[in-house]
Amino acid sequence: MNTSQYSLSEQANLLNTYITFLNSGYNEQLIIDFLCVSKLIKRQHIDEVKHLLISGEQLSVVFSYLRFHKEVQAYITHGEQVGDIVAAMNLALLWIRNNLKIRKSLKQALTYPLVLIMMSVLSFIFVAFFLFPQMESFLSGYQINEKPFIFTALELLMFGIGCIFMFAVVCVSLLAAMRLLSGEQQLWIYFNIPVVRYYLQQILQIQIANRLSLYLANGYPCLAAFRHISENRRSSMLQTQVTEIDKLLTAGHTLEEAFEISDYYSDEFLLVLSFALKNNTLGTECALYSKRASEHIVIKVIKGLNLLQTLLTCIIALFLVLTYIAVFLPMLSVFETL
Repeated sequence: MNTSQYSLSEQANLLNTYITFLNSGYNEQLIIDFLCVSKLIKRQHIDEVKHLLISGEQLSVVFSYLRFHKEVQAYITHGEQVGDIVAAMNLALLWIRNNLKIRKSLKQALTYPLVLIMMSVLSFIFVAFFLFPQMESFLSGYQINEKPFIFTALELLMFGIGCIFMFAVVCVSLLAAMRLLSGEQQLWIYFNIPVVRYYLQQILQIQIANRLSLYLANGYPCLAAFRHISENRRSSMLQTQVTEIDKLLTAGHTLEEAFEISDYYSDEFLLVLSFALKNNTLGTECALYSKRASEHIVIKVIKGLNLLQTLLTCIIALFLVLTYIAVFLPMLSVFETL
């Protein structure tokens, strides 16, 4: 889990400022001093950051201390290894901006469904632990025909919704447990589940295409790009796949052959690679594919969330109607007996 005190936006601002000053000819110490004065580096970190630089530590150690995103740290470390820190920072900056764009789209789509879920949970808690006990206590001395049916209907509805929530909790728990397995084991399990296979395949292809296009755009050779992508520690499945491609490339296979040998990539992705290699436009085509596929996935997710939103709205409406009936009909019967 990333526990950085710096949001992705703050990390992007810091990197952008650092690149600007570095391109203007300022040395590392002056840039860090400016970042401290401008509060892009937070006050509680200033002394330690300066101490690390005075001690001769590399910039990657500073970003590690600041707990920047692991992906950003990986780019900076690789930039130091190849001697091109500016290109590495640009890659990290592009990665952050793409990430923020996707997060913004998903956040907008998730807001209303999450509000509905919270309303549902609060309504169920109110009815189950307050309204039902109060009604049963109040109506215990009366013979009311409507009470059993309405209460049974509500209880069945709440039981069904409880099962859905329990299913969601179990799924989340299983996903968390899956992270304990190796990347190869995770891939084997997920790719044997048809629906999961499609989305995971798309996500892996997007990640590879996006990272590859960024490295190629900044002048990295294809093999060096794959070698760095294989060092990614945040996604064991991505690391497993790219490591396999890297080994095949090192063994003398072409890029197209390396991807065809693996069974994890779609025909569409292989056609894009084939076209790009024939026209020597690998970086451009990977960037276009990543953008197009990301937008396609986001659209599908948004459609799914809209369906969930409609379903939740119907459930809440049914719940409110049943609750109203459960309260109104017994009370009406009570008034008739008076």
